[in-house]
Amino acid sequence: MPTGPRVHVWRTEAGSAIAYGWQQNAWYFMHWPGLCTYRFASDDPHITAFPEAGASRALVYDVYRRSVLPMALQALGSEALHASAIQADGRVIAFAAVSHTGKSTVAYGLSRRGYEQWADDGVVLEVGGGRALAVPLPFDVRLRPESSGMFGLDGSRFHQFSSMDAKGGSERNPTTLGAICVLSRSTESSGSPVTIERLEPAQAFSPVLSHAHEFDPSNLDRRRRMLQTYLELLDVVPVYDVRFRPGVEHFPRVLDALVADVVAQVCRPALSMA
Repeated sequence: MPTGPRVHVWRTEAGSAIAYGWQQNAWYFMHWPGLCTYRFASDDPHITAFPEAGASRALVYDVYRRSVLPMALQALGSEALHASAIQADGRVIAFAAVSHTGKSTVAYGLSRRGYEQWADDGVVLEVGGGRALAVPLPFDVRLRPESSGMFGLDGSRFHQFSSMDAKGGSERNPTTLGAICVLSRSTESSGSPVTIERLEPAQAFSPVLSHAHEFDPSNLDRRRRMLQTYLELLDVVPVYDVRFRPGVEHFPRVLDALVADVVAQVCRPALSMA
């Protein structure tokens, strides 16, 4: 595996290296030690996997869908958010957050209220012409034991639900992105368990960008294009700051507030002038 300033290292919250990415001529590579190296390029319609001896085929495919595919699309010109998402009235609502905040739990909870889940961990975007589209990707819904128990599932184990076929979601079409919710856990012990505030574009830029996937931070030209795209995105897509107290007892009110304050706004018919 190459080393040097152009090799990007992805780390866990504890700081341990989990994966490496680099570009060599026209090829891009992502490497998970002990598992697999993935290769892709702009003129190749496939991502090729080179598993290590004894690697789990299921895990190689899971990493491809959850991590490699969104990052590859970002490297090749799209943008990608670390987010889950639902679809409401023909528009996608994304929930961006750091790991373990509850974005998967929120999206799954809303899906049980009748809103189709669109993504679990990555939302890929195409922005231009005054609009933003969410690109359909294959995904699995993954719930940790504490979330599983909240939904009446076996709370002693991790749950994973297949939500799309292995063809990559070809039956769905790119769909208008209606809103982005930036989720965070509140430390307040009194008052409402959830607060939702719509942010001005200038306020939203840093919170949204903090959840953006970026294959190569040292590629300054690609970074400039990424920043410009996010500025265009925030001109056409509303962003909401959502802070909530964790806990099973608060979760229904969190979903109630999202439906009333975000979903209702996204689904509101636009005013037309005769």
